[in-house]
Amino acid sequence: MRGPFQPRSRLRRQVVDTKLQVNHPLLSKVIGGVVLLRLTALSQENSTMIGILILTHGELGAQFINTARLIGLNSEELVLAHSIDPTDSPDLLRDGVGQSIKSVDRGEGVLILTDLFGGTPTNLSLSFLEDGKVEVVTGLNLPMIIKAINYRGDHDLRSLAKLASDAGKENIYLAGEVLRQRLGRRNNSGRPS
Repeated sequence: MRGPFQPRSRLRRQVVDTKLQVNHPLLSKVIGGVVLLRLTALSQENSTMIGILILTHGELGAQFINTARLIGLNSEELVLAHSIDPTDSPDLLRDGVGQSIKSVDRGEGVLILTDLFGGTPTNLSLSFLEDGKVEVVTGLNLPMIIKAINYRGDHDLRSLAKLASDAGKENIYLAGEVLRQRLGRRNNSGRPS
């Protein structure tokens, strides 16, 4: 059974043997300083790859990627976090965003995920909107990032943007309300009608 953040596309396991030079005195004596590692890499059979640019205030984007990595990302290829410093000149900011978009674009389009609607990162990204080439989703959260990265091989740009937006919205809860509802159902289920 597939979890909520695992992609539908099939993954192919590739086993890669590589040698690693070791500079530890004990290991060097035992194995001659070379360790043979067997790495298992996952690669998507589908070659479609939409670029993802995470455009945020400060270092928020990089931290989101670090945290998403702990939960599970299939690939970080063509994923970039770009930090915006609102004290930079508008021209410098726009040029930097344009360069970041180009660096993750391989012809399938770029999905820009921003932290705050109305903030500088979002306002900058809106000037790059282009149907089928650049799409923007605001209100960044972990489910949005994980869903966008892990499912981008299964979607075109517009449907991926919708999927990311939906994942972000669907994972926002008022936790106390959810718990009260569950508790209420549990308490009511044992009472005779």
